[in-house]
Amino acid sequence: DDADAAFTAALRAKQDDRETFAAFVGQAHTAGTAVDWTAFYAGTGARVVDLPTYAFQRERFWLTPGAGAGDVTAAGLVGIEHPLLAAAVQVGDRDEWVFTGRVSTETQPWVAEHLLLGTMVVPGVALVELAIAAGRQVGVPVVDELVLESPLLVQEGVTRQLQVAVGAAGPDGRRDVTVYSRPEGGDGEAEATCHARGVLGADAAPVADWPEQWPPQDAEPLPVEDLYTRLADI
Repeated sequence: DDADAAFTAALRAKQDDRETFAAFVGQAHTAGTAVDWTAFYAGTGARVVDLPTYAFQRERFWLTPGAGAGDVTAAGLVGIEHPLLAAAVQVGDRDEWVFTGRVSTETQPWVAEHLLLGTMVVPGVALVELAIAAGRQVGVPVVDELVLESPLLVQEGVTRQLQVAVGAAGPDGRRDVTVYSRPEGGDGEAEATCHARGVLGADAAPVADWPEQWPPQDAEPLPVEDLYTRLADI
């Protein structure tokens, strides 16, 4: 039956003979021809390994398509290099900036590993990093103060848009910073959630010297062995 026939080349002009023949053997195998793989790989040290029978079972082995930001300058933005933030834009003629990005379990798989009471939560330190990254772009790389107002919750298959707003510099050079997010998609009218507010500064306060005596005199030791157990019970 011609419908079961397959045509494949064992040699091609201007192409490596070994690679072309290896491709020929592979195509013949997928077409249903029995191939003696032991003979084919003889002397190479190749060995048989187990592969998952289902692409998403327990551990992912398959490549994920790229989810790059593309050319953000086409949208009037300035591209930045950061794992969460992709672009920035200055607000009109004011000395104010908005930094944007996205977070999801697909583009940042590590988010799924941080669970609180069974809910995926972006670690608070990531919000601090967002503030630092935005401040670094405008010359205030120090977080003087940051108050976490609401946890940044993540759901499987849902992408959240990130915004970090940096205000104008005050008389002392410090700037207000705010971190927001909203779910991506829909009609674009989803209400934004404020996750953190704070102040960015240019210089860090000097770190105080450690006391020469450690532990300090009259210090009272506190047991910490059962801390996480007590927190889990609470």
